[in-house]
Amino acid sequence: TLTVWQSEGDSLKNIGAWPADIGRRSGDKIAEGDHKTPEGIYFFETMMDGKAINFEEYGVRIFTMDYPNYFDKLDKKTGSGIWLHAIPDTKSLLRGSRGCVVVRNHVIEELGKYIELRRTPIVVVDQVDYM
Repeated sequence: TLTVWQSEGDSLKNIGAWPADIGRRSGDKIAEGDHKTPEGIYFFETMMDGKAINFEEYGVRIFTMDYPNYFDKLDKKTGSGIWLHAIPDTKSLLRGSRGCVVVRNHVIEELGKYIELRRTPIVVVDQVDYM
């Protein structure tokens, strides 16, 4: 599940939650080609038009993430091209990605309203315990 939170003073407001898919294999990404999604805090770097690249694979929009970040490099993790992207409704959302975070086309259009490149973080974790 991908959730969006917005800061409001000293508290957080839940904007919404949407079904999402991640890598085919569970666990934190360690190496290029392991089909795992990295766990950590990443920032969105660029936005690309998925239709211009490959609509069937990436849907209408792609937001690139800064994996591997400084901490991943310290841990000698490898790989690249970890994105938040969409897929068309003709594909299963539960197919497992090569390591990306994947949502439906209409969802990524909604999420785009909340993403400011190089400033908006995405926190990728296996489990969240809300308190």
